Amino acid sequence: RPVVRFDGVDDVLEIPNAPSLQPMEGSWTVIVAARRTGRGQGDFPQIIGSRPWVAGLDKGWAVSLSETGLLTSHFADDASGHDVPAVTSATTLGDALEIWQIEENRPAGRTNFYKRADLDRSLATAMPAAPVDQSPPVHLGREMGGANNRRAQIDLAEVLVYNRVLSEVERITATSYLAERYGLSFTLNAAPSVTLTSPTGAATVAAGDALVIEATAADGDGSVQRVEFFDGGELVATATQPPYRATVRPLTPG
Repeated sequence: RPVVRFDGVDDVLEIPNAPSLQPMEGSWTVIVAARRTGRGQGDFPQIIGSRPWVAGLDKGWAVSLSETGLLTSHFADDASGHDVPAVTSATTLGDALEIWQIEENRPAGRTNFYKRADLDRSLATAMPAAPVDQSPPVHLGREMGGANNRRAQIDLAEVLVYNRVLSEVERITATSYLAERYGLSFTLNAAPSVTLTSPTGAATVAAGDALVIEATAADGDGSVQRVEFFDGGELVATATQPPYRATVRPLTPG
């Protein structure tokens, strides 16, 4: 099946910019079907992006590779946001064609990496406060400016860009399409189960007193990385090992 091959030396593909290729004040999602054929040049060779690459938080977005092949994401407005060194996937892009989704969820303040629709890593990240609205062309294979020596050595089969967060159904649909198109297996991941076991219904605690919260969790076709406890929409505790338990001190009656 055909791919665009970047040799990691002097290849770059430049495409015209457009409003739909900029996050503006919203979120951002990039899906790539690609494989890494070598290290390439520089510390973070770029797969695709629209940023000058002259400062840590310069305005723009980019999906790059670390020197070891981890996917990384840049999302900033010149003053706030995050750069590639601190925001990476948990596993690498290897030498076999793979489908990856990189999601910048601005309202949630999280960057998510999905490998073939399964969550590979989720990170709480600083998000840009102002619009991200680069006007220069989008570059594949290297950055727009800077040292001009970060060049990716990859085979790139397809790139999908969305200026929003995809729903779970959309993520699965896109992954299914790409998997079928490029002859990759795809099995839908079953959702995990979780049950709050403590406190029980109608339990009471005095405001300010310690309250133990506990849950059981399981994932039949995977593993549980963590259990998060919320008070309404506010995250109040996280447990990473069973028994999934934490102690909080509710301060507000009700």
